[in-house]
Amino acid sequence: MDLLNFSVEDFKIFILVLSRVSILIFMFPIFRSPMFPDAAKAGLALLLSFLFFPSVKIHIQTIPSNAIEILIMILAESIIGLTLGLVVSIFFGAVQFAGYLVGFQMSFAIANVLDPLSGEQISIIQQMAYLMALILFLLFNGHLLMISAIQDSFGLIQVGFISIKKSLFFQIMTMSGNLFLLGIKISAPPFAACFFVDVAFGIISKFTPQIPILIVGMPIKIGVGLLFFGVSMKVIMIFTKSFVEQFPTTLRILILLMGS
Repeated sequence: MDLLNFSVEDFKIFILVLSRVSILIFMFPIFRSPMFPDAAKAGLALLLSFLFFPSVKIHIQTIPSNAIEILIMILAESIIGLTLGLVVSIFFGAVQFAGYLVGFQMSFAIANVLDPLSGEQISIIQQMAYLMALILFLLFNGHLLMISAIQDSFGLIQVGFISIKKSLFFQIMTMSGNLFLLGIKISAPPFAACFFVDVAFGIISKFTPQIPILIVGMPIKIGVGLLFFGVSMKVIMIFTKSFVEQFPTTLRILILLMGS
């Protein structure tokens, strides 16, 4: 790419490339944090767009001169980036859902902390599960697979054009439904352990009402919950590794469904 001979048509194509890349960057869990400077996000999006731009194949004649048509093409690129970024968001949403279930069962629902990534109040267990999954995702090179998928998408989906098929909606709905199933699977060990602790203390209070269950039971329940939450960390690692291994295939399926 010759920056000195950057024509108006090249600039239009670059804006379309930037639209797809920037949406993905801003949807990535790390970059969603308000603590991450917006200038750094924009700089990274520009850098990746410059790297991907030479590999984009599009006929100059297909680029319209009408501003409305250009905006429609930018919207199409934004939808592509949004759809690809949704895959990662669904997985981390499942992990957060699992952490919420465990924290609620351990009576930690009221003990919230400020999430630096979203700027919202979430439970402590939920935050721990989310950060664990995020670290594992990076260790398994999930971010590199995402960048590779962006590059592949420019070869499979023509810039500025998108074909939204009915099967695309079914695929997204299936992944969204798996969010709750995955969250329940991750939270199952500590959730079940805390449930049986409640049942045990319920039986004890029935036969020996003199024991102050609320005072004695709470520390035991928290200890058991934390112990089995450590087991869930191993489960999170297994599911994160499986997700990263299937990540390229999942993204390619979505890309093909959006291709013309």
